[in-house]
Amino acid sequence: MPEATNQAQVAGICTEIAQARTARTAKVLSEAPVSAQGALARAFSGSASPRAAIKAMCLTCVGFDRLEVKNCSAYGCPLWAYRPFQD
Repeated sequence: MPEATNQAQVAGICTEIAQARTARTAKVLSEAPVSAQGALARAFSGSASPRAAIKAMCLTCVGFDRLEVKNCSAYGCPLWAYRPFQD
């Protein structure tokens, strides 16, 4: 029976993680400007293109300011070279 208990524990942890992610997603969406909510919702759901998901992440990181994305100084970020709004 230890294996069944372990599976139940794993299932419980997975449920907790899913609930935490849902709550965090809802919080981010509620705090985002209306103009960004659709893109964020698509990124969170997995239906956005990689490029659109990067755009959503960058905008979220800098408080939804396009100029801040363009002038981003987070050179250590793995998405820095792919950030949107570059000339």
